[in-house]
Amino acid sequence: MPLEQTFELALSKAMRFCAYQERCVKEVKQKLKKINVSSTDSDKILEILIEGNYLNQKQFALSFVSGKFRIKKWGKNKIKNELFKKDIEKEIIELAISEIDIKEYKKCMQQLFQEKLKTIKGENDFIKKNKVANYLLSKGYETELIYDLL
Repeated sequence: MPLEQTFELALSKAMRFCAYQERCVKEVKQKLKKINVSSTDSDKILEILIEGNYLNQKQFALSFVSGKFRIKKWGKNKIKNELFKKDIEKEIIELAISEIDIKEYKKCMQQLFQEKLKTIKGENDFIKKNKVANYLLSKGYETELIYDLL
């Protein structure tokens, strides 16, 4: 296998990589670097992927937010931080986060609170609530919402 991928092969791999699931530009850049694509070819490939709608930062952010909230039950802070690490623009992050239904969000937080509270045994209420609050903070929920819940 040659040290540097041919342009067509690299483009084909990048298209398959993006077709499998929503990707962000940073992930595709890392993939292209991993398969030894030159930086000029990498830029051309990214341009083609964006024009062909294989790569869409907004769509990625919406999909990411939906998945992390519904499946992993992450809070907004954790989701924002992860999107920021993926070099998603602040405006896109805010737009994607705003798609979370606030009633569903609070209901999810309430369920996590109840589930976690049941698992903590034999300590006074203050310590239990403190542990649950720390758990919710680690999941990315906002401090003010946690204290409202307590």
